[in-house]
Amino acid sequence: MAKTALFIHFVLIGALAARLCAAHPTYYPGVLEANNKTCADNPPFLSYHIHVLYWSNYQNSSDHAADMKRRFAAEFKLEGPENQCSGLFHQKRNCLFETDEEAAGPFLTPQWATYCLADQFQTALAWFMQRRLEYDPPLDILFHPNSGCEAEDHTKWALWGGNKWELNPYIFSHHCPGC
Repeated sequence: MAKTALFIHFVLIGALAARLCAAHPTYYPGVLEANNKTCADNPPFLSYHIHVLYWSNYQNSSDHAADMKRRFAAEFKLEGPENQCSGLFHQKRNCLFETDEEAAGPFLTPQWATYCLADQFQTALAWFMQRRLEYDPPLDILFHPNSGCEAEDHTKWALWGGNKWELNPYIFSHHCPGC
């Protein structure tokens, strides 16, 4: 009986891990290999993701995050379904991801995110940093590059506006950048 319960426990953990990994992979197939680069070689940042994290059990936090998303979409002309991202990477323009209303990927709380082209990152960074303090409490924002090195992108090379939230870096299994 104990072995069966332990087996079921591991199966459930494996299924949850697969769900979380699928929620936020960071792959740029072939980019690093074409240049014989690894994560230790400090590969180029090809694009960025910007994540606004919030507490789902605190209505002000949820409302503020939704308001910031609405304002960002209006300011950067990303309103409407045609401005939804079609994938996580290789977008030809800035776009918005659907809001994760529960923990997903490395995120332990709900969050919404936008894909940002590298040449437009400075403008988006300034916009978020200048407006996050307009909310009480201020919103916390993760800015991370997309290089193909998913663990480093979310940890070593990430920037935080506000408080640094705990992430689950153990979901990352991609140790072959760009593969």
